[in-house]
Amino acid sequence: MAVLHQDLRSLRGTLPGRHWAATWDTFMHRLEALRERVGESAFDHAGQQATERDHMIVKLLVKGDLVR
Repeated sequence: MAVLHQDLRSLRGTLPGRHWAATWDTFMHRLEALRERVGESAFDHAGQQATERDHMIVKLLVKGDLVR
């Protein structure tokens, strides 16, 4: 979740506002709430512990390339 949060934060500035809101806003709010509950430090630390595979999976998810 921490890696997804990081990637969505990076993506936010690259997308038009309406597209961002329609696609990612709800998910970002949920991730922000989770980060607050867990604690920012612990959440950010989890992101730092992510593997290359974790990052790859998140990239595929964000691009819409994961198949059910």
